[in-house]
Amino acid sequence: MLFVLLMLIATGVFFIYASNRHQLALSNPLSKKCKLLGYLLLIISVVIPPLIFSGAANIFMWLMLVMLGLIIVPISSFWLRRLR
Repeated sequence: MLFVLLMLIATGVFFIYASNRHQLALSNPLSKKCKLLGYLLLIISVVIPPLIFSGAANIFMWLMLVMLGLIIVPISSFWLRRLR
């Protein structure tokens, strides 16, 4: 279950990032529909933490993972582009 949660968050964050016009990962940004798909994946990922964690831990873990993803994806695309 934790793997599914991580994949939903990672995919949602990537779609949101890749549909931004200032992204560095792709030569052309994705369409606005991909941004909506990213938001939908993040909303779906809210359902999984109560199955894994209990109490307030599920909210804090979900928020922590989303914040971590929103930080790691742009920084990693910047570093990968800089290495080329």
